[in-house]
Amino acid sequence: MVDYTLRIKASPTAQPVAVALIEAKAESYPATHGLQQAKLYASTKRLNVPFVYSSNGHQFVEYDSLTGLTHAPRPIAEFPSPEELRERYEQGKGSRSNRKTQAHF
Repeated sequence: MVDYTLRIKASPTAQPVAVALIEAKAESYPATHGLQQAKLYASTKRLNVPFVYSSNGHQFVEYDSLTGLTHAPRPIAEFPSPEELRERYEQGKGSRSNRKTQAHF
């Protein structure tokens, strides 16, 4: 089961769209520990999100399915903001949503 799903609203009247998920692991594990599990969840038709994260609360690892890249562990303070994820999602999907609507998690 997915620990956290991050969603954005593409327009004021639209339902939120899932753009990322986070697999949370105990801080005694490396940040990479849950990434494979999270990638499996992300590939399901129900979720199908482009950004996948695994975290131990101190660091996180990102897999970007739009580029196929897995990034090295980074401090949790560097986790992408809702606006950054929204911009990357829109670029990857080739769309632009209404800029008046802010991304909220």
